[in-house]
Amino acid sequence: MEIKPLLTHPYVKEPYNHQRQRLPMVYHQNGYVDITRYSTVMEKQSMSGDHVMPFIVELEPGEGEIDTPEELKMAIAHADYENSRGRVPS
Repeated sequence: MEIKPLLTHPYVKEPYNHQRQRLPMVYHQNGYVDITRYSTVMEKQSMSGDHVMPFIVELEPGEGEIDTPEELKMAIAHADYENSRGRVPS
């Protein structure tokens, strides 16, 4: 099995060894919003089809996904902090 880098860039040699600030902006799928045609699922047996468009989510500090007990503790601590300042997190 050969391991290949996920990131390549035509003007940057070994982009996986560069500072992230020097690399182009990238996005990843988070699963917050999925809009799919019935025909895409049934006829193509696909949840994404041939065309994928972005839905960019802007997160505030302290917001994000909660996947681990540690992230849950951080979210609770952030909510407690915001409540102590008289702000209710949305």
